[in-house]
Amino acid sequence: MSFDPVKDIPDLSEKVIFITGGTSEIGKASILALAAHNPAHIYFTGHNISSGHAVITEAHELLHSSACPPLTFIRCDLSSQRHTIRAALADKFHSDRLDIFIANAGVMAIPDGLTAEGFEIQFGTNYLGHAILLQLLQPLMLRTARDSSSEKGANDVRFVAVSSFGHTMAPSQGIEFERLKTPDAGTKWQRYGQSKLADILFAVGMTKRYLEPL
Repeated sequence: MSFDPVKDIPDLSEKVIFITGGTSEIGKASILALAAHNPAHIYFTGHNISSGHAVITEAHELLHSSACPPLTFIRCDLSSQRHTIRAALADKFHSDRLDIFIANAGVMAIPDGLTAEGFEIQFGTNYLGHAILLQLLQPLMLRTARDSSSEKGANDVRFVAVSSFGHTMAPSQGIEFERLKTPDAGTKWQRYGQSKLADILFAVGMTKRYLEPL
């Protein structure tokens, strides 16, 4: 199946988009591709302020400033405590709607460690950090889905969880819930795999709960 972002991404007028891990690789490429289709605003997260500003500069150069939508960088570490994530969001995210949330940020096979709240670092960053963000943003996404004032009619609100074949490396029994606060349970690749498995299960669970039009 071929996909050409220039031709195949539809017009995104009025759409507000939120992307985690937007300063490099898939996240950055998503910002640059989506920005070319007239969204109302793109918010994106990352660790490094200068990298965030570099993405904004590149988007303005690529699209020319007059055609570039507003882009806002939010400095946010998904392994932080939930009140820190909440504060980062409250400081920079100011919108009365949210149409697309792309959960892209992640770490892969990094050394043993724990998040600020004591969870295995890969599971905490790749899954729990996004779960916290979605918990905070979900009410706004639901309101956006129900809003009938759009010129285009019904709003197609999306939560997109970026995963990989990494889930195949999860422990054979699946997520080891009893060891999620152990930094060195299994191998680093198994820990990565279970975090990717959690991302997939999370997206499936959200689909089951919100499959019907709101």
